[in-house]
Amino acid sequence: MTSSLSSSWRCEQCGRTVRGAKHTTQLGRTVCTSCHDDHDALVLGSWSGGGFGDVVAVRGARSWIRRVLGRG
Repeated sequence: MTSSLSSSWRCEQCGRTVRGAKHTTQLGRTVCTSCHDDHDALVLGSWSGGGFGDVVAVRGARSWIRRVLGRG
């Protein structure tokens, strides 16, 4: 996933016009920081459970894990 700054652009997930960081998902979609956090939470939730039916997505989970492991 990459981040970059540019003038204004449209998030492919929520459709908002955003000015700031761009994030690219594993599927190549360009999303805003808010949608990127939701995406990460969903992916981490799916890894911890038995598929998407039982997913509990917690925003900020990735940042918390990195902080706990001393990597962020």
